[in-house]
Amino acid sequence: MSERPIRILIVEAAPPPEGYDEALGTAGFAVVRASSLDPALELLCDGAFDVAVLSHPLPGSDLIAGCAALRASPGAPSLVLLDATGQSAELERLIPAAMQPSLVLPHPVDSVKLAAELRTLLDHPAPHPQRRPDASLVLSRVVLELHRSRATGVLDVRGEGRRTFIRFTDGRVVMAEGGSLRESLGRILLRKGELSDEDYVRVIERMTERVYEHEPVRMGEVLVELGLFTPEEVFGALREQLSEKIVASFRTYVSHEFREEEPETEVGGFGLPQVEAIVALALSTYLPESEARAAVEARVTGRPTLAAPPTTVAARLELDGVLAEQLGAVNGERSVAQLLEAADPRLLITLEMTGQLVVAQPQPRPKARAKGPAPRPRQIPKKRERPHEPSEQEQAGARLEAERAFRLGQEHLEADRIGEARTSFARAVALEPLEAEYHMYESWAAYMVARVEVRVQRAKLTACARKVVEEDNTAARPHTILGRLALEEENRMLARTEFQLALLRDPEDREARSGIERLDRQATGD
Repeated sequence: MSERPIRILIVEAAPPPEGYDEALGTAGFAVVRASSLDPALELLCDGAFDVAVLSHPLPGSDLIAGCAALRASPGAPSLVLLDATGQSAELERLIPAAMQPSLVLPHPVDSVKLAAELRTLLDHPAPHPQRRPDASLVLSRVVLELHRSRATGVLDVRGEGRRTFIRFTDGRVVMAEGGSLRESLGRILLRKGELSDEDYVRVIERMTERVYEHEPVRMGEVLVELGLFTPEEVFGALREQLSEKIVASFRTYVSHEFREEEPETEVGGFGLPQVEAIVALALSTYLPESEARAAVEARVTGRPTLAAPPTTVAARLELDGVLAEQLGAVNGERSVAQLLEAADPRLLITLEMTGQLVVAQPQPRPKARAKGPAPRPRQIPKKRERPHEPSEQEQAGARLEAERAFRLGQEHLEADRIGEARTSFARAVALEPLEAEYHMYESWAAYMVARVEVRVQRAKLTACARKVVEEDNTAARPHTILGRLALEEENRMLARTEFQLALLRDPEDREARSGIERLDRQATGD
C-alpha cells in the first residue's frame, strides 16, 4: 500500500462513537462521512475514494438502492456493507454481482476490526464468487447418479440467490419446488400465450378465495374448474413446468445436498419427464461449448456409435431439429476429432453421460478413466431438522396475495395511476421480498414519482431490471425500462439497443416502438 492515507467514505445516518474516526485516522485512514445517499454520491463524483462503507439501515433508502447507487457511480470504489439487520443475503438474489458489496460485516463493528478488514480487502481484493463453467456437468452427474441408484429423497440445489428442491422417488424425478416465480405454472402459460392476463387474474382470485376458506388448491385444479383447460392439457403443462424448473436450476448451480426421505404418497397424475431428457436440455442450454468440447476429448475415445437406433435415442432424450439430425453422424465411422467437427459437443457429452454411446473399436482407456461411479451427493442425517418455516398454506396465501398485488399494480400502471401502482408493487415486494420482478416494477413506479434522490432510484431500477434480464432473457419489459433510462440520460445508442431488444422479445411493445420513433425523429432533427 502507498504511504498516503487510505480515503474511505462512510455513509451512516447516526454519528460515530466518540473517538471512532480518530482511531481510524491513527490506523492510516482518512475518513469522510455522509449521512445519506445524495451527498455521498456527490462526494464520490467529486473525489477519489479507496473504499465506500455503507451502514444499513439508512433512513430514506432501502438496502438494494443503497448498494446499487454506490456501485453504479462513475469510478465507484470497493463497497463494504455494515449490516445491522441480517438482510444482506437478499442482495445475492436481487441485484447483479457487479453491484453487490465486496465485503459484508455485522454492525456495529469496532474501529480496529473495521481497519483490519479494510486493509485486507484493499491488499487482496477478492472478486465476487463466480459459477464454475462446468457447473452444468457437475449437477448432471449428481442427477444421473441419483437416477441410476434409484434414490428416494430430496436434492437441494443451491445457486446464485435461489434454491430448488428436486424430489426423487425410486430414481424418478417426481416434483420440484422453489426456484423463481417465472417457473410457476401460471407464468409459463402466460409466456406461451396459452393463458390471458384476465384469466390469470381470475385463477389467482379463485385460489386466494380457497386459501381463505382453508381449502388450498393447486392452480391446475382451478384451471380445470374454470373451464380454461382440460385435465390432459393441465397434465402436459405440469410436465413442462417440472422440467423447466429443474433445468433452470442448472443456470445458477453452485452447490447441492441430498436428503433421503420417504416417498410422497401422491406422485402426480401426469407423465413425468425422463431424467435423461432433463439433463440433455440443461446441457444444451447452459453448458459452454468450450467446456463440452474439453469434456468430450477427456471422456470419449475410439470411434463411438449409438447404443440404440437414432430414433430411439432421440425419443429417449427428447431431441428434435438439428440435434436429432446430428445423431446420424454418431455411427462408429468417425474419430472423436471428426465427430466434434460434425456434431455439437454438448450433444456428444450428453450421449456419453447418459450411456447412449458405445465404442465401436475399443481402445485402452487411461487409468484415471477406471474410477468408480461418481460419488454420491453428501447425505444430510435424517435427524437434522429444518429450521421453522411458515406452513404450506401460509406460504401459498402470501404468494397469491403478492401476485394479486402485482397484477393490480400493473393495471394501475397501464392507467397512469402511478401512486396507486407504487403502493401495489410495494405490497407485492413486502409479501415476496425475493422476487426480482416485483422489485423492478416497484422501483419503476418509485422512479416515476421520485422528487428527490433520483439517481438512487435510477441505480436501483437499473440493478433490478438487469437482474430480471439475467433470470428471464425472454422478458421485454426490463429492456424497455433500461431504454427509457438511457434515453433520459441522452445515451441514444444504448437506448436504441435496449428498445430493439424489447421489440425482439415482444413486437407489440408500444413503449419500445415509441422510443425507437422518438430516436428516429431526434436523428432527423440532428
